[in-house]
Amino acid sequence: MGCVLRVAGSKSAVQAFTARTSLPVARVFIQGAPVLPGAAKLTRGSGFNVGVSSAPGTDLARQVRDAERFITEGSGPR
Repeated sequence: MGCVLRVAGSKSAVQAFTARTSLPVARVFIQGAPVLPGAAKLTRGSGFNVGVSSAPGTDLARQVRDAERFITEGSGPR
């Protein structure tokens, strides 16, 4: 994924929102859960990542255009 929007919130708000949204949620983080499956390190906060661009990291101009489009239109990665 080229560019993501990271959203933070309470555990319950994150779980409720990600359960009902049609946005392209890439990852969910829940406070107190392992950072990765089986890891000893725990996540410090709750939130989620939404993909806003599939452009490669070398194409910053396209990532910016896609992110602007996502914010104004609410559409997923291009």
